[in-house]
Amino acid sequence: MTQVDDSVLGTGEQLSTGRRDIERVQRRTVQTLLTSQICGGIGLVAGYSVTALLADDITGSKTLAGLAAASLSIGAAIVATSSGSAMSSSPMPIFCLSQAK
Repeated sequence: MTQVDDSVLGTGEQLSTGRRDIERVQRRTVQTLLTSQICGGIGLVAGYSVTALLADDITGSKTLAGLAAASLSIGAAIVATSSGSAMSSSPMPIFCLSQAK
């Protein structure tokens, strides 16, 4: 085993390749991903709600408020479809664009 001084593992913890260590890291990773997905979902719902409320307040029309919220979903679907097809053909162009400064 190797002594590790790392903020992720904790200072001075022993690093080994044992089955329990791998399961612990996997469990922590899944918990982190789940938490981030929950926070993202809450933000998404809040964004849709605020968009509809602001559009209703600005235009005075509930129809236009619904259209504003629906356009968020349509825009997200278009971006997801086009980026998904681009990633399936070649993953590098999208990765390079996301890393551009």
